[in-house]
Amino acid sequence: MGLCKVQRLTSKIQRLKGAYVIGGFFYAVRHLGLRDQRVLGPTETQMQRILQKLRNDPIMRLIVETEGVNLIPLNNVDLVPAA
Repeated sequence: MGLCKVQRLTSKIQRLKGAYVIGGFFYAVRHLGLRDQRVLGPTETQMQRILQKLRNDPIMRLIVETEGVNLIPLNNVDLVPAA
């Protein structure tokens, strides 16, 4: 299999995975009533990037705004106490 075919296949898989993530998020919010959603990142910077991605994605932003979702930012540095 050529490199271009592998890249196209990888791109299709990533898009499909994204659709499942959005579908799962919507199901959890609308049908299970889980309005408090934790956003977990390994560091404060990564967590802020994830939040920014959520704000920039039009479908995710629509779900968050219309369903009144509370995004709770968490990162591993704050969760694990220093030794």
